[in-house]
Amino acid sequence: MGNWPSTPKSEGIVVDLFMGSRSTIAAAEAVGYRSIGIERYSDYYTLAEF
Repeated sequence: MGNWPSTPKSEGIVVDLFMGSRSTIAAAEAVGYRSIGIERYSDYYTLAEF
């Protein structure tokens, strides 16, 4: 088996370049990561507002 790098829990920033409906951002925040979401289309951005 190969050695895979790991990220310490609750430390780090998730960057989602195609945010869509925000599911990746929500999952990151649920486990304590900070997050940045970028979305090109305003319809998806509006959908993702919380």
